[in-house]
Amino acid sequence: MKMVPDFLAFSIVVIVVTLSSVPVLKSGSQLNFDVDFFQYASRHEAIRKSLIEYHTFPMRSHWLGGGFPTLGDPEDPTLNPLVLITILFNPITGLKLIVFFALLIGGLATYALARYILGYTQWGSLFSALIFSLSLFVPLRVQDGNPNEVYATFLPLCLLLIGLACRGYKLPILVLPVVFYTMLSDGKLNCLMGMFYIGVICLLNLIPGFRIFAKNKSVDRIYVQPLKVFLLVIGITFLVGMVRILPAVEHINAKGGLGNIDLLFYDETYSFSGYEFERLWQETVGWKGRQGLVTIGWLPVLLFVITIFVFWRKSLPWVIVLILFGWLALANNISIDLFEILWHLPIFNAVRQPIKYFSFQIVFTIAIASGQCFVLLKRLHPQWLEHLISVILIMLGIGFLYPRITKIQ
Repeated sequence: MKMVPDFLAFSIVVIVVTLSSVPVLKSGSQLNFDVDFFQYASRHEAIRKSLIEYHTFPMRSHWLGGGFPTLGDPEDPTLNPLVLITILFNPITGLKLIVFFALLIGGLATYALARYILGYTQWGSLFSALIFSLSLFVPLRVQDGNPNEVYATFLPLCLLLIGLACRGYKLPILVLPVVFYTMLSDGKLNCLMGMFYIGVICLLNLIPGFRIFAKNKSVDRIYVQPLKVFLLVIGITFLVGMVRILPAVEHINAKGGLGNIDLLFYDETYSFSGYEFERLWQETVGWKGRQGLVTIGWLPVLLFVITIFVFWRKSLPWVIVLILFGWLALANNISIDLFEILWHLPIFNAVRQPIKYFSFQIVFTIAIASGQCFVLLKRLHPQWLEHLISVILIMLGIGFLYPRITKIQ
């Protein structure tokens, strides 16, 4: 039994994600009967009608808000590159394709990140990729009517591009601003919370020994390159995206500004809660059939715990971010509410559902870190045992998530 080659691993990710998405892909014009979905789909339909039927650039909405200037709406998708898909296919089919492609990007980028940047084995990289691409966050958010929250799946792609830039490649510096801009241009806060996660990862590289992106794992010096790349790319993103960002900022300023955003139907006081700890761990492992935004299965969690003990130095950055975002997701259900402290800062003060905005980081952290455990299997003799056990572990991971994601889809 031979090690699975990289091109075959990529093919496996594509096949598994495609099969899990079959119910959506063959559903034709059937739509999600949800008010949030109607609202978001109508934004795409307004763009399509303006361009295709009236041959006019969409500056005002047909239906939403009585004809307000749409470019000032932070969630307006007019200048999002992916809107080309909904223009070409129609909003219903187009949004389904965007979700499908996003799941593919999440899986393929996770494999590439684990394999080429983190140095995992091919089996470990494949495990991380399949676990993340089959996790339930995106399907559940789409089911709730929010297909513009698929950008959670872009998290591994962003980290991969930063890792490649740190290795001296120039193209990622040009590609990553496009990715960031695409994520930003729909105005969803999960993009900004994803960028917050990436920023924390880059900051951790300043600690000697936490060199996630470098080939040389020397522990005796600060590694600033990831943070420099991140800040440079953020600067480029905001520079080239000003045509989209400035109208949204002006609209936000008219609603109180970033420091005190006046959001309709939202309390101005800190009156919401996050996960209860029991619910958080039960949903994560799928205890007694429970599932939610953090559901990933017991096996990745078990492998993550093993990784912590065996590769404690390599896994420590992932442990730190898991604790941080788990802490934020718990919000006021923990004695020291870290989220309440951050809530007084701009951007964070617009977050009213910590469960929604700090879940996908937990899922990705466990998925990516658990793949490191497969390095232990290389010590087995005879060699075929490594491959056999790897296949069994991957099948167990898929066996838990696949029926759940298919049912949601």
